[in-house]
Amino acid sequence: MIEIIKKYLDKLLFIIAIAILLTGLIQIRSSLPSLFNTSNMELPQNPPIILVFDHWWLEFLGEETILEIIDEFEDLHKDISLVFNNRSYEEIREELFSINNGDYGDALGADIFALDLLWVPELLERGVLDASLNSDFYTIISYLNLLYYNTAILTEAGFAMPPGNRSQFLSQARAVRDMDENIRPLGMVPSSSRFIYDEILPWFWSAGVSFFNDGRPAINTRAAIDSFSFIGSLFNEGLTGETSSIERKIEDFINGRIAFMIASEFYVNHIRDHMESFSITNIPVPDNYFGRTFFSGATWTVGINPSSPFPEEASLFIDFLAERSYFLSRRANSISAGNEARPALDPFLSKVWDIAISAEAAAEFYGLPWMELENVFREELALFIDGQSAAAEAIQRRWLMIMDR
Repeated sequence: MIEIIKKYLDKLLFIIAIAILLTGLIQIRSSLPSLFNTSNMELPQNPPIILVFDHWWLEFLGEETILEIIDEFEDLHKDISLVFNNRSYEEIREELFSINNGDYGDALGADIFALDLLWVPELLERGVLDASLNSDFYTIISYLNLLYYNTAILTEAGFAMPPGNRSQFLSQARAVRDMDENIRPLGMVPSSSRFIYDEILPWFWSAGVSFFNDGRPAINTRAAIDSFSFIGSLFNEGLTGETSSIERKIEDFINGRIAFMIASEFYVNHIRDHMESFSITNIPVPDNYFGRTFFSGATWTVGINPSSPFPEEASLFIDFLAERSYFLSRRANSISAGNEARPALDPFLSKVWDIAISAEAAAEFYGLPWMELENVFREELALFIDGQSAAAEAIQRRWLMIMDR
């Protein structure tokens, strides 16, 4: 009998252990029903949609405003998360124009990207943008270009007032050149993709030049020819100074290494935080000119990547930005784009406002293949400065060929 008990003792102990374990589990289940009762369990939600936005706006808006935009949008759309990817203007432009026939490949991972409105026609033609997705290229912010001048340098050179016309500008620039070889009269950034638009064409627009008539190139005019002659004088008389970037140009101006520059109104607040001896004015007009003038500027818009898996959500974000364009303009120091009254208590901003309402916006290149037109202009201007081209005639001929394709 003892032998039989020993034989089955191990099995009996195993059965007892299993019984004790099951009893414990039943007790745990009864005391912690939420762990086992799937009807009370909060199942994991679908992960949020992540929208990536490539832009160059951080310098202009600041990190605080960027975070405000993200927080407000995500509060309105709980299932969408935003990732703001700050890049340089030139980097985004180069990458977008490297895409051929809409084949993104690994070139651009963003769902939405900041655009210069000047890029749009060619990006549509290349298939980089889809018109059906980007039916309304809404301009979020626009900027006015101004002539900045160093008042201390001009005073030292013998001038109490800024130049009002081209002859006065040439006189002052020559005086600065002759006064100190370390000060360049007019700072420029020829390597910028916006060099022609931001630093050359403003002199034409201040003379009332329209480059098109009834949609056809009309640059071979007396006003344009005279403007080329003026630009040629700037280069051939050593009145310009080349800088490597807009940031370097601003730094050179603040540190007194250049006396004049054409730059966006955005930099007014930044510059006056770092120097006192400067002011702003219109781009000088031709002598004895009293006709209409145009002002140039930059525009920000946004577009949807046709390969984005979230086009509807991307459209929601663009609508969100469009509704807040006034708020963003204020944060980005864009006075000319606002609808408010003249900011009379601020001498600089009130002057920007005066300049903006005294001229018309130059917008004739929007909707045209600007990149091609700009390349032609840049090439013929270089030849003209070297004395090898009748620039106005050559540009008109080549622009007609582009427009007639």
